[in-house]
Amino acid sequence: MINNIFMFVMIVFLLLLLLSLYVNTVSAGGNFDRFYLTCQATPVSSQLLWTPIIIVASPYGGYATGSNSAYSWGSFTFAFAEYTSYTYTTQHELTDQISASNGEVIGLFELDNWTIYKLQTVTEIGIGNNNPCAASYTAELKAHTNYMQTYTLLPSGSKVDSNIPQSFTMTDNYTVSKTSPLLGRPKITSLKINL
Repeated sequence: MINNIFMFVMIVFLLLLLLSLYVNTVSAGGNFDRFYLTCQATPVSSQLLWTPIIIVASPYGGYATGSNSAYSWGSFTFAFAEYTSYTYTTQHELTDQISASNGEVIGLFELDNWTIYKLQTVTEIGIGNNNPCAASYTAELKAHTNYMQTYTLLPSGSKVDSNIPQSFTMTDNYTVSKTSPLLGRPKITSLKINL
């Protein structure tokens, strides 16, 4: 009976010693925890949206042309956690000329398939860096339709470009109304000014 109790105490002691060694090893790992936060993305919708390819702005009283002999390039980055983001680029060879005059701002847009994700911070078990969500939603460009159309963002006679719309709704040739993603302040590319 005494031997059984002694064996039981020794087994418990060894298990506690091994557990203590494990905890000390994990704790000595620097910035790592046994539990960490991560950002989980869940798709909630898929939409066709007008994606900006090139924006051409003309000065008041002047003229601007988007070159049709060059490639237009755009980049979209959606950061939704400290270490996580989606980045997409668009590159197209322009096949027709885009012009604007007398303060107009005109854009060339492509109808693209976007997926919207709901973001949620979740706790994971294991060793890892904390990477909680920094936003509630993000978007991912999933597919290009290669269908392009121009849209006037500011009419002729505009004297300032500070009121360029952040988004818009445009009907394509199939009479389907689609919205653009939020543009922020569009960057003007391929600008040629003729005074």
